[in-house]
Amino acid sequence: MPSPTTGTTCSPGSRASGKAVYIAVNRNGNACYCGKTRPTRALNRGAAATRLSQHINRSTSKRDEWVEYWVIPLRDATPDHVVSAVEKTVAARLGIPLVHRTRIPR
Repeated sequence: MPSPTTGTTCSPGSRASGKAVYIAVNRNGNACYCGKTRPTRALNRGAAATRLSQHINRSTSKRDEWVEYWVIPLRDATPDHVVSAVEKTVAARLGIPLVHRTRIPR
C-alpha cells in the first residue's frame, strides 16, 4: 500500500493532475476530510495539491490538523457524477460525514 503524502505537495510525476479524490489525515492517522477535484481549466500543478493548498490557506484549523494526504487519481475522462460517487463512497467507508457539503441553490 502506498504511503500518504506529507504536507501540501504531491509527488513529482504523480498522475493526480486532473480529477481525483483526496483524503486529509490528522496526526493520529485518522482520516478527517474527503474531497474531490474536477478541474475545469489547466493547472500548473496537480489539482489535488492545488485544492488542498486552498483548504489550508483559508482555514487555520485545517492547517493545524491536517498533516498527511492520500490522493486517488482518476482518469480525466471520468464523468463528474462518478467522481462524486467515488468521493461519497470513500467518505462513507472512512466514516467521514459529507453533511457540511450541502449547497444552497442559487
